[in-house]
Amino acid sequence: SVNSKYHDAMVAFSPDLKEIYFTSNNYMDGKVRSGNLKIFKATVGSSGNRIDVMTLPINNDKFSNGHPFVSKDGKKLYYISDMPGGYGGTDIYEVSINHGHYGAPKNLGPTVNSKYKEYTPYIDGDIIYFSSNRPGGKGGFDIYMTKLDESIEEPINLGSPMNSMCDDKSFIINKETQRGYF
Repeated sequence: SVNSKYHDAMVAFSPDLKEIYFTSNNYMDGKVRSGNLKIFKATVGSSGNRIDVMTLPINNDKFSNGHPFVSKDGKKLYYISDMPGGYGGTDIYEVSINHGHYGAPKNLGPTVNSKYKEYTPYIDGDIIYFSSNRPGGKGGFDIYMTKLDESIEEPINLGSPMNSMCDDKSFIINKETQRGYF
């Protein structure tokens, strides 16, 4: 199970479903170390339980990382962070994955990130969907999309019915049916 006594949330699986990435409190030996969140990775055991839980090397006690998403080929991890040097409250980053090794975090830049908060990245081919509380939306957090190659200069707000006056987060899309869910 993913649930523990800590803040476990935002789960992503490797393409082969053998590894799970999740956001949780910054804890060690059963004790919370700080109010910041971290991304953890675990192997999925034969009964579906988490085994070999480890913190990722991109984590730091001084800032939060969360909302992991693994690319369809398993070679990139997308996530949010409030690490220093970003554009706003939380930005979306990517890091390469190569046989259990992680590259340096790369900020997706101002085509995606704003001086506000970006959350819940979801990648479908060359398109990234994410939530943001930037101005111009319908409510708190709205769902936006843009292209990873930066060919769209300003993210596109998906509008109604995807966005409401409330917080709209964690959007995914079924490419075959062209239906979106959150």
